Order: sequence, then C-alpha cells, then structure tokens
Amino acid sequence: MDTFYKELEDIIFDEMTMIYEDTSFSHSIGEIRFFALSDLCNVMKRYCSYGFTNQLLIPICIKKIDFIKKAVSKAEIKRILSFEKPVYYGNQFVGSTYHIPEEELMMLSLTSLEAPLTERGYKRMEELFALWYGKKIEEAERDIRNNLRKGTEYSIIKKEE
Repeated sequence: MDTFYKELEDIIFDEMTMIYEDTSFSHSIGEIRFFALSDLCNVMKRYCSYGFTNQLLIPICIKKIDFIKKAVSKAEIKRILSFEKPVYYGNQFVGSTYHIPEEELMMLSLTSLEAPLTERGYKRMEELFALWYGKKIEEAERDIRNNLRKGTEYSIIKKEE
C-alpha cells in the first residue's frame, strides 16, 4: 500500500504547498482548505487500503482537490470529503454537486462484496465500469481469465505486497 499511497500523498502535499503560498484568498479560507487536504490524505489512505489501484484513486483524489480549492465553508468540505451518493429519479441516477463517478464505482464494488446489488445497482455498476474501463464487466472478466491462463497479470485491483 505504501507505494500506491505515496503517489496520492505527493499530489495532495503539492496542493497543500500551493494553498499555503497563495495569498489570493483570506487566511481563514486558506486554513479550511489546507486542513481539508490533510483530511483528504486520511480518506485516500483508507481508500487505498481497500486494494484499488491508483488508476481509479488518482482521479478521485484530483476531483476532490478541485472541489476543495473552490470550497469556502466547513460544510462544503464535509460534503466533499464524504461520499456523495447519487439519487435515483425514475429511470436514472443524478449526482449532486460533489458526486464523483469513480468513487461511486469503487463504493458499488465494495458494497457488492458485502451483499448482492439490486438489479438497478448492478446495472449502474455496469454503466460506470463501461464508462471508466471502456468495456463491459463480462469482457473484463473474460480478459482476466484469458490472461490468467497465459500466466499474465491483469487486474483492476492491486495485488497485496
């Protein structure tokens, strides 16, 4: 986990340095954003411990940083640092201001380990998977099986070290 987390930590620390040096906003807003980035380190460390690769985690981290850089209140920061679930309206999911599709895919993956997803939940996971990985889940499973037969490593989840 250390090498995966280190890359995320470097991204966050670079942003912390920029916020510390930026004088274009008030000290209190800078302080809110600086400590939010510190909290983001903990969030990303937890996400990293789930076993996902940086291919999925870095976009989540960068999007959260972008939201934090625009935040002006602790309430906004609280929403940014937590997972913003989309709401299902009729026949589609609608994300809130701080919704991150990659984070939703990760959360659906984790949920599916605990219990079967509903039909709509599974379809949503398929949609997000296809958007992110450019292929259907079944195609990825087939590729993984083929690569395992050949002895080639292929996974969207990092191997334990």
